[in-house]
Amino acid sequence: MPVNRAKFHFDNTYAGMDMLYGPYVLYQIGDLSCEAGYQTFEHEQAVYEITYVLSGTGAFYVDDTVYTMQKGDLLLVRKGQMHNIISAEIEPLRFFYLGFDFVEPIVNEKIAQLKSFFDTNEQVQFHNAVSLQDTFMRVLSEFISDDVLSNLLIEAYMQEIICGVYRIFSRKFYKNYLLSGRSEEHTSELQSPVQLVCRLLLEK
Repeated sequence: MPVNRAKFHFDNTYAGMDMLYGPYVLYQIGDLSCEAGYQTFEHEQAVYEITYVLSGTGAFYVDDTVYTMQKGDLLLVRKGQMHNIISAEIEPLRFFYLGFDFVEPIVNEKIAQLKSFFDTNEQVQFHNAVSLQDTFMRVLSEFISDDVLSNLLIEAYMQEIICGVYRIFSRKFYKNYLLSGRSEEHTSELQSPVQLVCRLLLEK
C-alpha cells in the first residue's frame, strides 16, 4: 500500500514568502529519502521543478506519461502539469529537488531564454546527469551554514543548477581551461561556481 512517510527529509519550503534569489523565486528545495512505496500523491505543479535521483528507483508521473527513474537521472516538471512520484518497494528512492519560478517581468535576455526552455522543452528526462549532484549538495549546505554570504552563494548555485540543466538538455558545448594552456571541449556538464560567475561578468 502506498505511503507518504520518509526515512529522511531535509525540506525547505517558502511558498508565498517571496524568497528572491536574483532572477528566481525559490519555493522549495530539499533532499528526500523515501520509505518503500512512498508517494507524493497526484498534484498540479505550481512551479518549475528539477529533480535529481541520488539512489533507488521509482515511477515519476508527468501528466499521462510515466518515467522510470534511477540513480543519476534528471527530470523536469513544468507549471500546470499533473505530477506524482511513487518509490519502488525494493530500492526506495532518494532524490534532490528544486522548485522555483522566474521573477517577472524578465528584463535579461539570457534569463528569458532559460524560461523559454523550461516552458517549451519537449524532453523532460535525462540519464546520467551526475554533474548536478555536487551543486545540489553545495546549495543545501548553505541553508545549514546560513552565514552572511549564504544568500549570495545560494543564488549562484541556483543559477548553476538551472543553467546546467539547460546545457544538459540542449547539449551545449563549452571549453574548459587547462593548466597546460590548452582548452578542452566538453558537453552536458556544469561549470564550477567560479567559472560561472566569471562567464556571467564577461557577458554583461
